[in-house]
Amino acid sequence: MGPAFRFLLVAGLAAACSSGGPEGSSGGWSAVPTAAAPATVNCGDPIEALGPGAPGLASLDGSFPASVGRGGDGTFSGAVTLVAHQALAGVASPLADVYVVRDGLVVTVPLPTDAVGTAVRVPAGGTAVFDAVGTIAGCDGPGARLPPGRYDVYAVVTVTGDGGPGTEVVAPGGPWPLEVV
Repeated sequence: MGPAFRFLLVAGLAAACSSGGPEGSSGGWSAVPTAAAPATVNCGDPIEALGPGAPGLASLDGSFPASVGRGGDGTFSGAVTLVAHQALAGVASPLADVYVVRDGLVVTVPLPTDAVGTAVRVPAGGTAVFDAVGTIAGCDGPGARLPPGRYDVYAVVTVTGDGGPGTEVVAPGGPWPLEVV
């Protein structure tokens, strides 16, 4: 299930979600203004395909490891902080979508998840923290790993407003450097 579909799927849960949310969620809500629809970005696409997001509505800060080894399960973990420039209310995946990029092109896409959408309520000037798990499994098929070298990490959080599809606020962030060793 792709990132755009996942976020549209959880939009139907918005009315049923009345509390909870990522760390930092708090009161002072308002409806989410219509912004950019979630983009579908695939391997080989330029990272610019993510689009500008929702300037003036939200931005994204992140923290990721400086390096990741090619062994192990091929994943790395970080966190992103959604900064609301206007009050946001809606539903989002508890996990940010994480892309790995080299020379401006996407070389890994977000891991599939079956996470249930979480209510997000962030007042203007407030923040919400989301886990962000990425992979160094390349686009060349099962078991493929990215070759050693320097890459950039980008992340995206999409909040689908209480009004459902068409009220998404997309907050992309990055680049953050990542060395595959």
